[in-house]
Amino acid sequence: MRARAVFAALLLGGAQVLASPARAASAPEIIDLVDLPAGLHVGGTAVGGLSGLDYDAGQDRWYFITDEHSQDGAGRLYTGVLKNTGKRYDLKLNAVWPLSDCKGQRYVPLSQEGPVSDGEAVRVDPLGGLLWSSEGYYKRGIGPSISFADKHGGCTAELALPVPLQRDPAGQNGPRSNKSFEGLTFDPGGRSFWVSVEDALLQDGPMSSLQQGGLTRISRLDRQGNLLQQFAYRLDPIQAPGVNGIADNGISEILLDGPSDMLVLERSGAKNKAGAFDFRCRLYRVSLEGGADISGIRRLAEAQVKPLNKTLVFDFGRQLSLRPYNFEGMAWGPRLADGRRSLMMVSDNGFETVNTKLLVLAVP
Repeated sequence: MRARAVFAALLLGGAQVLASPARAASAPEIIDLVDLPAGLHVGGTAVGGLSGLDYDAGQDRWYFITDEHSQDGAGRLYTGVLKNTGKRYDLKLNAVWPLSDCKGQRYVPLSQEGPVSDGEAVRVDPLGGLLWSSEGYYKRGIGPSISFADKHGGCTAELALPVPLQRDPAGQNGPRSNKSFEGLTFDPGGRSFWVSVEDALLQDGPMSSLQQGGLTRISRLDRQGNLLQQFAYRLDPIQAPGVNGIADNGISEILLDGPSDMLVLERSGAKNKAGAFDFRCRLYRVSLEGGADISGIRRLAEAQVKPLNKTLVFDFGRQLSLRPYNFEGMAWGPRLADGRRSLMMVSDNGFETVNTKLLVLAVP
């Protein structure tokens, strides 16, 4: 059966494996596609913009982070419970937790003066609490950040980032506005973690185009923010032209898979004629073992570097039925009854009329 037909059958509730020519033995199987309806409210807030998620096995609780920084909405977390009802999954969000900075100030909407966040990734800390990233808000001089928090969103520590990953007020180096820390994943034990930059740093060359993907960095930091390792990652080119050239591609999440493998989720979006966006997400596996450490290279644009080798695991973009959904978050869930791992992905609906989707995958 051709891959397109297999995927269509899965969306209709079949239990077949989506084949990947490169890694057929480890290809994921779709278990369910769960809806959170547009317009859903929890704790007096509109649910949307979900850009990251993670699972707290000790409490059987899911955490979600929103990237909202609008006139009326501010940075926050949601917690919820995901239950398998037999044939389907059911997700219930039951609480909202406002995020705050380490001065004790809650993040505020754009209509107010004060700190603003753009939350993109959240991880349950193996040593307690949470770790989350923000892309900041450059128009207010707020750069990207990575913070530890308690499980109610209160800041416990904000890391001092390596200089190359800091916002440069002169606009010559560092992450571009709204193109920074989309992905986080802990090493086993939690003594260090990895962070990905969505697209190329200013000093590392051009962003992704229809002709070539940008060259970005995936970095390993300790709990104080010191740089331990860094690898180059070559993104795919933008997969489709957008109306008026509005299209992009970048890393939206990373997830460690064993001691030396990492899953990398790329998200390519393009504005369509209706004014909405089509998305073509791709899931890759990279091996960190033997990768060339580039932490000492200041400007990739002026150096010869070897990016990590990547292998395509799952291609969402081939299916028209998934194009409305901007999958940005990725996390491991509980083991399935047959022993396979569950891999969860959540879509960011941008507070549009499209529903938020939770994709449940089974991975060997």
